[in-house]
Amino acid sequence: EPEPHQEPLYFRHMDNRASEAAEQHGRPRQARGEGRQAPNNLPVQATPLVGRQRELAILEPMLLRADVPLLTLTGTGGIGKTRLALRLAAQLADDFADGVFLVALAPLRDYKLVMTAIGGVLGIHEGARESPFERLVAYIRSRQLLLVLDNFEHLMPAAPKVAALLAACPYLKLLVTSRAPLRLTGEHEFPVAPLGVPQRDEVVGPEALEEYEALKLFRQRAQAVKPSFRLTAENATTVSDICRTLDGLPLAIELAAARTKLFDPDSLLARLEKRLEFLTGGARDLPERQQTLRKTIDWSHDLLSDTQRRLFRRMSVFDGQVGLRAVEAVCGAPGDLPDLLDDLTQLVDQSLVRQIDADCPLPCLDMLETIREYALEKLANTREEEQVREAHARFSLLWAEELETRAEFHEPEKRLKRLELEQNNFRAALRWALQARDAELSLRLAQVLAGLWENNAYLREGRRWLEEILALDVEGDELLARRADVCHHASLLATRQSDWPAAIRFAEESLGLYRAVSDRRGEAHALLTLALVATMRNEYAASVELHERVLPMFEALGDKPGLARALHNFGLAHRFENPREAVELGLRSLALYLECRQPRGAAQARNLIGWARLNLGEADEARASFEESLKESWRLQARWVAGYVLQGLSDAVLRQGNPVLAVKLSSVSEHLFRTVEVPMRQVRLEEHFDQLLRDLRAALGDDAFQCAWDEGQAIAVEEAIEELERFEPPGTVAASQRPVTAKVGLTPREREVLELVAEGLSDRQIAKRLGISPTTASKHVANMLGKTGSRNRVELTRLALKRE
Repeated sequence: EPEPHQEPLYFRHMDNRASEAAEQHGRPRQARGEGRQAPNNLPVQATPLVGRQRELAILEPMLLRADVPLLTLTGTGGIGKTRLALRLAAQLADDFADGVFLVALAPLRDYKLVMTAIGGVLGIHEGARESPFERLVAYIRSRQLLLVLDNFEHLMPAAPKVAALLAACPYLKLLVTSRAPLRLTGEHEFPVAPLGVPQRDEVVGPEALEEYEALKLFRQRAQAVKPSFRLTAENATTVSDICRTLDGLPLAIELAAARTKLFDPDSLLARLEKRLEFLTGGARDLPERQQTLRKTIDWSHDLLSDTQRRLFRRMSVFDGQVGLRAVEAVCGAPGDLPDLLDDLTQLVDQSLVRQIDADCPLPCLDMLETIREYALEKLANTREEEQVREAHARFSLLWAEELETRAEFHEPEKRLKRLELEQNNFRAALRWALQARDAELSLRLAQVLAGLWENNAYLREGRRWLEEILALDVEGDELLARRADVCHHASLLATRQSDWPAAIRFAEESLGLYRAVSDRRGEAHALLTLALVATMRNEYAASVELHERVLPMFEALGDKPGLARALHNFGLAHRFENPREAVELGLRSLALYLECRQPRGAAQARNLIGWARLNLGEADEARASFEESLKESWRLQARWVAGYVLQGLSDAVLRQGNPVLAVKLSSVSEHLFRTVEVPMRQVRLEEHFDQLLRDLRAALGDDAFQCAWDEGQAIAVEEAIEELERFEPPGTVAASQRPVTAKVGLTPREREVLELVAEGLSDRQIAKRLGISPTTASKHVANMLGKTGSRNRVELTRLALKRE
């Protein structure tokens, strides 16, 4: 950047050439800041530019560099290229001794008039003998000028003349706004991005106003038509949804904000489903193309060739990011796009399609949702819509099935992540398959996507899709086998929703279908689901009987992932009735999950081990298992697993002597479960958690309990993990120097508990002997560990024996 009171690097670098040119044309070169203010014709803006400070900080020094004669701001219509260019030019007005001038090109329809338009702005009249270009060169050659050529996209044949002008005028700088780059030597392209908007699930309050440019713009424009409008805690989330729905496009946001005169934010958001019809009535002093959102996009669409328009509307069937292979397979299927790659390049250049950064070797593309809605309208008005949608659905199926076999997606978590990334495309494919009553396509898509719905907690959506698919008629063994899989997945989703009757009905139907088509592996999985339902309903004997039937089936099949799941589920059945057996089953399950590289399963196995050790009274070991499970499940965004782990950790840290942290963890768990559709419920686990909360309230008192609970509601899971890492139980501090002597006296109840600890009883056995809850017994043990400085129950027992 230029030093204070010095000429920019560009002009200092060009001094010698400037002197030569000035002498040649008989005109002394004026240094910056000498004598007079540089002229300009920049219009005064009626409203302030919102945001764009980051862009201006990048563009200002870029435009002053010696190697940047031409800087082009590109982007879709309504994104704010002109406003940004005018602000940039105004900030640089003092850096160009001979002036900064705006040349509005939108009204031109003939590219041959570009040089004439520039000359008109500079006051250069055409001569009888010299062409407009020659007179322009003669005037500009020795001058330090910045020309802002606004809206160049429809005049691309004039680009070579622009290059010639730059070559002939060494001190000329051009700042161009265009929906496409000029593709000239020396051109530097700067794509203008939409305004920043909050993420979809981000909680936004009024304090975020200055952080997000889109919200700030909406507020300013809304207050221009309705001075009483305020961004409040009540409407901030809705305004965020409005700005996100409009892709952060400044023009669209301004048009929407103008409607707040009649509509509150909720009503406004609802009407944006038809945004192209709704967002009209822009300011009358704006160009006609900017007075409605549709006309803004019309301007770009009209510049396309017939084949480019065909590709543009066909690409609207993709919802979200799309790779080049998909575009070729779906949009080029009819064979009438011979130059598809060239046409696609033009769509990207015209800012109707965006190239985005993504983890894939080929170009990854998408459309802003506003542009896509426009393209969908164009597709719906043609006879090719059904053909293109079918091609999209069949490609989506092939891609989804290919993910099952590709080496880079061997790990289930990577495959689930990729499926989730493209789930909007899969939704569109399923929607078409169901409308077409295509049973095979629907069943095959469901088989691939069911794991995403189950593991990433799209429970309601998944069941809705599966039940619609199961309503289709199927014939033949192949389709019956696929129906059996879909029926089994429906039973798993119903189990996760604690809808036991539906879970049993779907599982029993799938069991019958698997047996009909002689699918032994499917039969084992159906029985395993019935066993899990029995566990969740606290039907211990039925659960044990079913698991004992299923385990040999998986072993005989050599199905290690299935066996790992069966061992885990059998451990769930035992964790309260026979926790020692549950630990062993959990460890076997964990080993298999790790061998099969299934981290989500491993996290669940560690959670099982934690609960079993908790029920054995081994709080330290339980906490260690829970913490590993929490970190892994949260990394994988397995929210419902993390919720159960936090409940177990709450119990463990209470037993380690920290009831305040225990309440916080319970609160975080409860808050987390509210974000999950319906967590799977187990009767015994719910009873345990309810008792834990009662004991915590009794231990702390109502006020302290509520204070800790409120703190837990306000912290994220990551913060809870950090608090856990900072907490060390009293029995682990300075262990090598810890005296095994009582620091304070024990209460009569604690002495009773201590006697039973010395007998080797577990917390549950102590509770039964004394007629108290296991949690209360654990709390007494934790208190004694803290009072005596004992590290564990062994040292506590040693102290009891020493003190008789």
